[in-house]
Amino acid sequence: MADFRKLALDLIAADGKIDESEIKILKKSLYADGKIQDDEIAFLIDVKTAVLRKTKDSPTVEFDKFFLKALTDNILTDKVISAQEAGTIKKHVVGDKKLDVQEIKKFLMKLKKDATTTDPEFDKVYDAFMKKIATPAS
Repeated sequence: MADFRKLALDLIAADGKIDESEIKILKKSLYADGKIQDDEIAFLIDVKTAVLRKTKDSPTVEFDKFFLKALTDNILTDKVISAQEAGTIKKHVVGDKKLDVQEIKKFLMKLKKDATTTDPEFDKVYDAFMKKIATPAS
């Protein structure tokens, strides 16, 4: 039986970038029920990874913004940032050297502002990132 998930990943990553029409299709499909689930976030992470594997570069600025919006919507569904979500943020956002620093900053600030409860792990990630960008590079 065909692995349609892998097929979709291969098709999206084939040209090494994710254009606006692909983002539009992803958005329509992933937000079909009005929200974005954990498995859909995992799929977007896999899409990003597949493109990075192919080109060693970020898919596109538009995809990065879509990814951060989807992740924000997913995390803030319950207004609680768990330790697991903090780990995802640390690995796939703060740890992503290809993402724009200002986009990461906006993302983290929105989460901090809109969440009613944050795990101490998120607070550590947030504080470390803000300290890092406040310190001029030597």
